[in-house]
Amino acid sequence: MSDPRLDRLAELIVGYSLALRPRDVFRIEGGDVAEEALLALYRAGLHAGAFPYFEVGIDRLSELMIAEGSEEQLDYVSRIEWDELEQLDAVARPSGRSRTRGRSRTPTRNAPVATCPRVGA
Repeated sequence: MSDPRLDRLAELIVGYSLALRPRDVFRIEGGDVAEEALLALYRAGLHAGAFPYFEVGIDRLSELMIAEGSEEQLDYVSRIEWDELEQLDAVARPSGRSRTRGRSRTPTRNAPVATCPRVGA
């Protein structure tokens, strides 16, 4: 059973913040910590007539890249990702907390400036 508060928040995000319309392509990103929010956003996207899909990741992968990646690796955005971003109408990325200290060991020189390019830019 879904949480009505999350359902209402998802409807506000989809309908107001993202202003999704029928046939908009809508990517929802997140990890398993935010599972209920991901499901609520997916449901709200379906209700809006959009084409929602998931990109689910593992938080520790980005921690590994930040901690051990070179400057070149941190700056790299694959052509495939750029092509995908150009096709999207909206992206939502809810987050949650399970490991609050995960990045506390990351050297500051590798701290990310941004997590993703702006859609449609």
